[in-house]
Amino acid sequence: MNTNNSISNSLKKLLEINTNSLKTFERINEAVTTNAKSIPLEILTDEGTKIVSIPGFGYMKQELLRLDNNLKALAGLGKGSTKVKLPDGTFQNIITTSLKTPANDITTLARPTSFASKANYFAEDFLNPMLTTSIDVSGQIPNDTERILVKRILFDGTNQVAVDFFNENYRDQDGIDYLTAIRDIVNNNIAYTLDEELRDMPYRTTQYTGKFDVLSISNSKREVIEAGVTKKQAIKLYTLDSLTYSDNNKDLDSTELLRVGDQLMVTGGSKNTRYVIDRLDSSSRQVELRLVEGYEAIKIGAGTLSLSIYKTEDNNLSIEVPVGFDERILMFVKAVDAESKILAEKWSPGAGFYSNDLEVLQEDGSIIFLSEFYKENVADFGKFITSIKEDNIPPATVGVTPDAPELNGENFKVVQINKHLTENDAADKIKKLSADKISVQEAIKKLDETITKKRSVIASTKYASQVQKDKDKNELIALIEERASEAKLYNSIVTQIQALSSSSNAKNINPKYRVRGFWKVPTAKQVADTLDQEVVQFIIQYRYLSTSGKAAEAAQLKFTVDGRDKSAIFSNWNERKGKVRQRAKTINSDGTIEKRFTWQASKIEDGQEINFNQLDIAINQGELV
Repeated sequence: MNTNNSISNSLKKLLEINTNSLKTFERINEAVTTNAKSIPLEILTDEGTKIVSIPGFGYMKQELLRLDNNLKALAGLGKGSTKVKLPDGTFQNIITTSLKTPANDITTLARPTSFASKANYFAEDFLNPMLTTSIDVSGQIPNDTERILVKRILFDGTNQVAVDFFNENYRDQDGIDYLTAIRDIVNNNIAYTLDEELRDMPYRTTQYTGKFDVLSISNSKREVIEAGVTKKQAIKLYTLDSLTYSDNNKDLDSTELLRVGDQLMVTGGSKNTRYVIDRLDSSSRQVELRLVEGYEAIKIGAGTLSLSIYKTEDNNLSIEVPVGFDERILMFVKAVDAESKILAEKWSPGAGFYSNDLEVLQEDGSIIFLSEFYKENVADFGKFITSIKEDNIPPATVGVTPDAPELNGENFKVVQINKHLTENDAADKIKKLSADKISVQEAIKKLDETITKKRSVIASTKYASQVQKDKDKNELIALIEERASEAKLYNSIVTQIQALSSSSNAKNINPKYRVRGFWKVPTAKQVADTLDQEVVQFIIQYRYLSTSGKAAEAAQLKFTVDGRDKSAIFSNWNERKGKVRQRAKTINSDGTIEKRFTWQASKIEDGQEINFNQLDIAINQGELV
């Protein structure tokens, strides 16, 4: 008998509806007031009791707030982190950008009143080829570090004290404390140059390369166990054209094989999609991939949206630091954070080395020191640039015209320059003999006159006695004998003069004369952007005149230009350049030598010095200059 419409059955259903309504009301009330994720609700049915879940409103509110905060963080609006954790456990930054608007106006600008200087030791940058040394910092700084601050203390190679101090304390040493090193160098008054430079990290290279074209995509199923229950899960299998890729550190290509756990990147599109290999069948070249990040789909075909091997960035980081010839270096470094651009707080432990001790492996397998390589292969333009400052010579474009020197005739005189020939021992003897010759010649002349008179007296006198006459004759004979003696002496003197003249070539020696003198060097010119500009050389112009002030007649010469005859007058003026002023490094009173070259003052009191402000012009007898 059908009882569906009986009173008992209707009452039973009415009771179920009433019970379900009460329980539903209770659970809805609980869902509104609780923070539980869900509330179980028992519903009576014809088949028995059925349990359904009602979401908790408090929980839903919390989730909505969480999602709102996450969206704000991703958009850069909230205060939370802007990193996303990927399924493989790694994190990826979210880069946010502001709307493109003009920069904020600068409303105040302080007037500068001072300046600062910092070391700019750039000599190594002008070597060709450039010389560098590499310092490994792997594992100490993040891979994305872009810049490193390098501080180098270069000890003065020209100062023996500094060289000895470096060799004893820092050469071939590492782990040197920065503050201790600075204190020791300053306390010992060591000569050094400080170079601090922000250097870019060298570019990274990819060790592994390889692309894989997808030949086909097939659907399949595999069994998985979830909560102890075996289920079949739909999967996709990708057939690749190859399973090999290359290691750039090896000479041969395609030496590496894909393995489970390797990652593949979609090469097309925005290049932000990568997959991990969960399963691999080498016989069919099929792989099962799992998406790690991104949204690009894998498509069949070559080139666009093909796959390539993806390896995490190598952590082998090195700093390239330039070096030069004969440098004694103590080096410290600080990393710059890639995101905040803030320097590390402390300097690294220092390393000391002598650049000439560095080695390089050449193509033929031989090892050569930097000192030898530098001499044979390097063109050093840095030395030329450095010398410009050390020489302190301004360029011609900023040169100024110096003042002309003031000449005073009293500061010049004619001097004989070959007195060493005309006033030697032989010349002195000839002069003395010549004086003796003149004296003897005068004596002979007087004796001749006396003899003539005596003969005239004897011939014209009538003597009273023979005795008186004999007396005069005896006197005449004595005069003749004396004259003969003087004549003999005269001949002897002439013979000596002739002999001395012949042996010393005195007859051919004529006096040579020069106009010589000095003038005051004009004062250096002061220029705003260079050191004081000194006079370094003089141009001298002169001509010859007779004692009456008349110049030689200017010669008129003819010459041909393009087939036409022309006349020209050759000037009687002579012009020549004097000596260039000496440049040297000044030696201080304590024996130290200045680093820069300077123009040296004239040494007018030193007879061995040729000064640049002196005059020396040849002149003949009867000439004016």
